[in-house]
Amino acid sequence: MKMGIFKLSASGREQVLAIEGPGSSFAELPVFDGGNYPAAAAASEDTELLFISRKDFQNFCREHPDVALKVIAVVGGRLRRLVGIIEELSFTTVRQRLIALILQLAEAEGTRSKGGIHLELKKSHQDFAAELGTVRELVSRNF
Repeated sequence: MKMGIFKLSASGREQVLAIEGPGSSFAELPVFDGGNYPAAAAASEDTELLFISRKDFQNFCREHPDVALKVIAVVGGRLRRLVGIIEELSFTTVRQRLIALILQLAEAEGTRSKGGIHLELKKSHQDFAAELGTVRELVSRNF
């Protein structure tokens, strides 16, 4: 299971914020501040989700402070990742971001051989654009 967390602009442009896997949690922020979740989520395949109400989760955290500390650590990690996205969008070119993403994919999904690393790119240029904070045309130009 993969769950994409993203923002969608009024013009329909998508910015991927995170991709979560099995056992992950997301949308914890409203539990603490009472607001709406500031992003959207979409599963890439059939997925089972568990919803815990704000009141129940807060009560559980009061009874189990160690859980609250773990949630704070998760939220802190997400904040760091979002700051990283802001840095990338602000200070690097689309080409630099594309190269970095392909290197990440090669490390995570590539198959090593004597000649190097074989990586089957399963994403469309539009998918790459959504992860890189750009448009498909710029990704296509830099491939």
